[in-house]
Amino acid sequence: LISVPLSISLAIANGGTPVMGMVTAVWSGAVAALTSGSEFNIHGPTGALSGIVKQYAIAHGVAVLPFLAVL
Repeated sequence: LISVPLSISLAIANGGTPVMGMVTAVWSGAVAALTSGSEFNIHGPTGALSGIVKQYAIAHGVAVLPFLAVL
């Protein structure tokens, strides 16, 4: 349930719709539940951040990627 609002907001930030974020949250949770091998695994919608990082890299050059990774 924690990843639902985060997935929705990341979908909107990347130019998608809230439904896209909801579908991503449901499928990523299902895949994580089926494939995780430990009770200590942490899965979340951070893959959606790659679209945001890509936009910054296009706008400001690849030199900003280390700063974004630390941020």
